[in-house]
Amino acid sequence: MSEFDTGTLRVSAGSYPDRFRSIKTTVGDQATHDMTITFQVQERGEDLAGYFKINVWQGAAQYGAGSTTNTTLAIGSSGVELKELETDNNVIYETDSTGELIITATQSGTKSSRYLRAYLGSEVYPSGVLAFV
Repeated sequence: MSEFDTGTLRVSAGSYPDRFRSIKTTVGDQATHDMTITFQVQERGEDLAGYFKINVWQGAAQYGAGSTTNTTLAIGSSGVELKELETDNNVIYETDSTGELIITATQSGTKSSRYLRAYLGSEVYPSGVLAFV
């Protein structure tokens, strides 16, 4: 396997950079009108401890435009809300010291499917469908 130097990251051809970060998303079961969504920052597939800023927004399609459509977002048991850029749609959070962020999505009125997208660094990580019933 050959290696090359990108200036800041050492990369082996055909593999991830040494510091490849991602977000693992876990969607909990629906309870009444709520769903709990857990975001865990990872490095090369392993949970990564530390404080990270994650931008989360929602929409009606996996990679569609942002929209709230009777769904609100709130901080759960891990992490803190730093700034709401757009009401219940575009929010900047900080993980707890374990790299974990837990938020709750609550839907009222007509039920519809929603998607959350988490932005870390320069990558967007979709949650998969939140199928409210």
